[in-house]
Amino acid sequence: MDSTRNPFLRFPVKTIGVMIFACVLSLVFSTVKVDSEMDDLLAGDQRNQESYAIARELLGEAVPVVVSLDCGEVYSPSGIE
Repeated sequence: MDSTRNPFLRFPVKTIGVMIFACVLSLVFSTVKVDSEMDDLLAGDQRNQESYAIARELLGEAVPVVVSLDCGEVYSPSGIE
């Protein structure tokens, strides 16, 4: 028996069909939509939604920028040096 054991060579039409099907599936599932609307994100958390509404009233249309710095152990011997 001289037939090859490689399934890609033994079944070329089926292999190409499976590859085309995989490509179509990857195209269908490649679109991801993220909804970042605050009302949707906070819909299940009433307390945070109220806090957000208060902050929105105070800030208006201004966009706050929040920066968080981690300074490590400032008062340790290595931090003093």
